[in-house]
Amino acid sequence: MATTHVHEYTMAHAADITFEVGYWCCIGMVGILCTDLLFARQFKARYFVCHSMINCIITFLVLPDSYWILTDPLEALQAKSCSMVPLGLVFAIHFYHMIGAFVPIKYGGFKLYYVDWLHHILMVVLGCPAIMFAAMGPSVNLNWLFICGFPGG
Repeated sequence: MATTHVHEYTMAHAADITFEVGYWCCIGMVGILCTDLLFARQFKARYFVCHSMINCIITFLVLPDSYWILTDPLEALQAKSCSMVPLGLVFAIHFYHMIGAFVPIKYGGFKLYYVDWLHHILMVVLGCPAIMFAAMGPSVNLNWLFICGFPGG
């Protein structure tokens, strides 16, 4: 699913990006739920199992943009768009965690601490939308490589 190319600083572009990120967020949350129900429930720290798996997927998905920006930075830095799938998955894992806070623990919910809420609100609710609309190109995905992947995101 690729965003049609419209000028990066228009409402049409913002709507396209919002739809694409939302789509991948929903797909990611369904995948995380399946992973949680079928595999991660056997672990005490099941959220971290799900988070680690999503981080691996994000790391794999950002490798082409990361390689491009590292091997041809002048060309790559001129690009204003990149795959929004990794950002959708970042939203997915964090929204999954936040939604789980409203489910009783005996039914599979999560206990979130102050630091969890602080992280989710500052970084995901406020920070990720800023990234989404900034039209920063593949440098966004290079950052995800280090935030979610190496040295151990």
